[in-house]
Amino acid sequence: MSLPSRSIAIVPTYNEAANIEPLIGELLALGVPGLQVLVVDDNSPDGTSAIVRRLSDAHPEVLLAQRMNDRGRGTAGIVGFHLAMKLGADRIIEMDADFSHPPRCVPELLRALDHTDISIASRLCPGARDLRPASRRLVTWLANLYARAFLELPSHAGRIRDWTTGFRGYRRRVFEALPPEALISRGPSILQELLFRSLNLGLTASEIPFEMKDRAAGKSTFSGKVARQSLASIPAYRALFHPASTPRGALAVFQLSNYRMEKASPGHFLLRNP
Repeated sequence: MSLPSRSIAIVPTYNEAANIEPLIGELLALGVPGLQVLVVDDNSPDGTSAIVRRLSDAHPEVLLAQRMNDRGRGTAGIVGFHLAMKLGADRIIEMDADFSHPPRCVPELLRALDHTDISIASRLCPGARDLRPASRRLVTWLANLYARAFLELPSHAGRIRDWTTGFRGYRRRVFEALPPEALISRGPSILQELLFRSLNLGLTASEIPFEMKDRAAGKSTFSGKVARQSLASIPAYRALFHPASTPRGALAVFQLSNYRMEKASPGHFLLRNP
């Protein structure tokens, strides 16, 4: 079995200067044919973008999308998926920069896409290990119990245990069926929206166990406010995107057309949202 001809690993970042260079180094060292790394940085004040620019000059497979005046996990994902599609990716990985998502799992996520549309690195399926503190594990368990209560439907192909993990692989056909600009989430709940809407379209997903550790360095941007916004979004997705629902009015979709993109160098894109 050969891995796909063009795969892109999307890494959203904000203040990940301590992690991004070793992470990119490990991804490139995997030797996956055709793998590119696309860092979507929200103009981090700690110099993350400068590090990625330097690496991009030396390694053409390293790309940087630097968002100059926009922030948010959801919109960073949308921009990353959109660019990956424009760059011709056959398969797309999304992962965190802090080493909680080990690069060594990337080839397995890509291989799994031979038989599923979405491959999910799961903390909750048999064989998985979560080495974070007990309080973090409890939050993950409760959040997934909540997400499944609203979003798991009998019509879905298979049962997904981990709805909140951000370590996933996607086949190109996922974003052909559900264009990135049609996603409405601005925060981490983009993970639940994307999975729920994909399953409703008849796309398939499967889980792969992995070992999750706490972040290697730096500080998480996740907060109580972000958590509350994410929890509030989940029932809305059920109401808006349930197969039996007929949403009224226009959805406030993310307007990619508002972005002005400049190509500062072969692997460096500057994005501004007026």
